[in-house]
Amino acid sequence: MKLTRIVIAEDDPQQARGLANLVTQLSGHWHVEAIVHSQAELERALESVVPDVLLLDLHIPGGQLPGSLEANSLGVVRQAAIQPLVILVTGDPSQALAAFDNQAVDYVLKPVRQARLAQALQRADSMIYARRAAAADAASAAPAATGQSRWLTGMRGRDVVPLDPSEILYLQAERKYTIAVLPSGQVLMRNGISDIEASLDDSLFKRVHRSTIVNMKRVEFMRRDEMGRFRIHIKGRPETLAVSKPFEQQFKPG
Repeated sequence: MKLTRIVIAEDDPQQARGLANLVTQLSGHWHVEAIVHSQAELERALESVVPDVLLLDLHIPGGQLPGSLEANSLGVVRQAAIQPLVILVTGDPSQALAAFDNQAVDYVLKPVRQARLAQALQRADSMIYARRAAAADAASAAPAATGQSRWLTGMRGRDVVPLDPSEILYLQAERKYTIAVLPSGQVLMRNGISDIEASLDDSLFKRVHRSTIVNMKRVEFMRRDEMGRFRIHIKGRPETLAVSKPFEQQFKPG
């Protein structure tokens, strides 16, 4: 069974350690990857750990407008590329009701009871399993024909998004993840760009930079800029993509 990665966001270090101990005592399946005490630390953890579940105190330090949900830690979660399932940990039941309006999956009142925490984590697990099953179904729904890429999957917020490779304009490495740029926007993929490259049709998708892969069917033209650097212009897009020297050879007229 795949581990459920958990981040605890709680400004009181003693309460945070107590909560982590409760999680550890419940099951080795639930693994606390990080404990954070501020919104800045939470933002970094959401990017580096990419947790499945966040045990969240609404008012860890860092907000600018006290009492506003936008200022509290839920606002930080909303900005994450891949949003975890949120279980609110609070001493105020009225805050828990507000959290449900902001898509928290459950809440646990302080002082935290182990049985209630287990119930909330089990609810989150059932949603995680459904999400993973949906991703697996999407990936296998359309078997690849010879020489063609299989369907891929990515995340947009909390949603699993099936990706038809032919719709991808280009792929951009983002640390250990990859951003797929589509006509409709961006989708974050959990795999590194080299892993994704191995599943693509290499007659269509070309590496143009160590951090960039382009769908050649989406290229309008290529041109050198005033500094002599080769740049790719994508159909219908304002940005251009740099071609690094080791990859220029494949675009020389011949």
